Amino acid sequence: MAVGVLGAGAFAVANVGGSSSGSDSPEAAVRKLLDAASHEDILGALDTLPPGERDTIKQPLVDVVNELKRLDILSADAKLDAVKGAQVEFSDVKMSKTNVGDGKTVVTVAVTGGEVKLGFDPSKLPVGDFLLKNALNGQRPSGDSGTTSHTLSDDDNIKIATVNVGGSWYVSLWYTVAELARAEANLPAPEFGHGIANNGADSPEGAVQELAKAAAALDVRRVIELTPPDEARVLHDYGPLFVTKAEDAVKKLKSENNFTINEPKLELTSSGSGSRRTVSVTSAELSGTVKGDDFRASISGDCFDIKIPNQDEQKSCTSDSKDQLDSMGLGSLNFLADSGVKSGVEVVQVDGKWYVSPTYTLTNPIVSILKALDQDQLSKLIQGVSDLSGSGLGK
Repeated sequence: MAVGVLGAGAFAVANVGGSSSGSDSPEAAVRKLLDAASHEDILGALDTLPPGERDTIKQPLVDVVNELKRLDILSADAKLDAVKGAQVEFSDVKMSKTNVGDGKTVVTVAVTGGEVKLGFDPSKLPVGDFLLKNALNGQRPSGDSGTTSHTLSDDDNIKIATVNVGGSWYVSLWYTVAELARAEANLPAPEFGHGIANNGADSPEGAVQELAKAAAALDVRRVIELTPPDEARVLHDYGPLFVTKAEDAVKKLKSENNFTINEPKLELTSSGSGSRRTVSVTSAELSGTVKGDDFRASISGDCFDIKIPNQDEQKSCTSDSKDQLDSMGLGSLNFLADSGVKSGVEVVQVDGKWYVSPTYTLTNPIVSILKALDQDQLSKLIQGVSDLSGSGLGK
């Protein structure tokens, strides 16, 4: 439920605003979240998150929907702070709290009573003209579903984790997920503030090089050390609960399968400025053995070469992929290769050290691809998918 409330409004991102200050108690933080939901204000909901979580989620969402508006997939009046088509209203909400550990850092808040009204009116969705013409046959969505009411109780099992940052309380998406997983596994509370220490690199390229080295060694602890202490604070806090078991599993894997991976050889470049950079791989080589057989993989420019045991060596380049897409009727996807869109690893600087950002690394390719699209390319893409699937989409 908590995840749904936080994420349901991604359809209508537009303006950045609202107060991002925390609350003076865990219950107040959750009430602020529910109040934002009751006003269909997803920006307000995002502003209840800790700064490290909020900053890596909010701006990418804004960028994505700004691009969707540019492409006229969403209408110009789409707004994140006033979602059209959806209705959520909480009233008379009752709560109880449970300390996690000593309760100074993390407290879970359970919704134990109250009412919630939910409604959906497709006719009010901010659908752009391009989407209407190319996917909806010019017909706007219709069929107001009305509203439904639900009496909240303990049986709904709505539990939201809140976290204390700098003396203020925030609702945390990632701590909520971590607490659900911890409860499911029946694990003890972590020792907050005494988890896996952050240990970044001296340069953007160094952060990615160190991450690749740790990943090849299946070194979970080092991977966590290289994640940002604000964005990935939950990993640093909860890491000790599972990292020892992970290390034991790695030892068993290597022992039983005679499994080794050599340190990767990478050539990297970085772009951007300030405290955030994009690190791109210009060439890479990975090799190792499994059960006595060698394997290797390499990337150079736009070509890759891979050899795994008992399989023929595979070589491919971007030009080969273009031919394959053309033969499949998806030549419209070739714009991705021609547009200059480059995938990379996003890194951020915190207190003079560089860390790999999981959230930015996942969201940046989406934003970059959307920015590379124009309506003509999008029309061809829709038609290509339609021709391939025979669904009639775009006809």
